[in-house]
Amino acid sequence: MKILVKNIKEADVFRGCIITRKDQCHVAYEIMAKVKILNLPSANPILSPGFSCMIHLHTSMEEVKISKIKAVIKTDENDKKITDKTAKFLTPGQTGIVIIKVSF
Repeated sequence: MKILVKNIKEADVFRGCIITRKDQCHVAYEIMAKVKILNLPSANPILSPGFSCMIHLHTSMEEVKISKIKAVIKTDENDKKITDKTAKFLTPGQTGIVIIKVSF
């Protein structure tokens, strides 16, 4: 869909932009997310604080950094969730809660 808006050049509008009033759009530079690690590059097979990667959210794509690993979520043989809040890294196949910051 293409919309022309008064006083805005077409070159200033990017994929993923939204139209809203100024007071209705909240911006976050840091989010907490539950992530499952599917695979990692062979040069760096663990995900630890400081890890840089690209995040794809709907139509936007941003470079981000993992700033903190809050917990690793494991399941035992009875499918009960166990959290390890002292974990320092994640490896492929693990699920964890991490703090993600947008890189500038």
